Amino acid sequence: MPIDRAGLQQHCPTLPAKLLRTDSIQLLNSYLNELIIWNRHINLVGRALKQPQLEEHIYEALNGHIYLTKVRGRRHQLRMADVGSGNGLPGIPLAIIDSALVMTVIERSAKKCAFLRAIRALIAPRGLSIREGDYRECSERFECLVFRALTPLNERRVAEIVPLLNSQGALLAYKGRAQSAAHEAHCLRAYFKHVAQHGVATSPERTMVLAQYPILQNVFKASPSETT
Repeated sequence: MPIDRAGLQQHCPTLPAKLLRTDSIQLLNSYLNELIIWNRHINLVGRALKQPQLEEHIYEALNGHIYLTKVRGRRHQLRMADVGSGNGLPGIPLAIIDSALVMTVIERSAKKCAFLRAIRALIAPRGLSIREGDYRECSERFECLVFRALTPLNERRVAEIVPLLNSQGALLAYKGRAQSAAHEAHCLRAYFKHVAQHGVATSPERTMVLAQYPILQNVFKASPSETT
């Protein structure tokens, strides 16, 4: 069964009804179909996964929207980066569902970037940019980072990604069970004034960690050249 409004309401109950537009749902299904096709040739999400499991990945991505709304506040747009976004999760579903999320996806694999460019050409989420290369070499600064591929999220990894944020930035990490996410949240507390873990009611295997307000003196110390 394709993704539909009822499925989104069931699996992503915090998504505002105004975002469940017919055209956005069609684009989510186009992305899902391309993910299925490309995954047969490039190992994007594990070749053993079938459509229902891939749909669950999309629902999980969209369940982070409520926290991005909190980060955006009254701003018209939120300049974001999905770090290590080889399969487009969570960034592309988020960009499809909410045009206020201006997304850059950063991926170093040329093959996976080919998939991401095919997605951009096919569904063209407004403001979607693709940067091929290592995130540690990115000179841009963003208002928010999202990722699910950076594992483990240890102190060194945190020190590498924090310089991608501006002075009021935030990051949303899609992690596993709460117990394992707790250590990663602890690593973030050295660099952010506010760190909180959030469970996902419809996905007990998932925990989201939201970190806000970088501690500037620690961010200054955490330049990529000093952490390699």
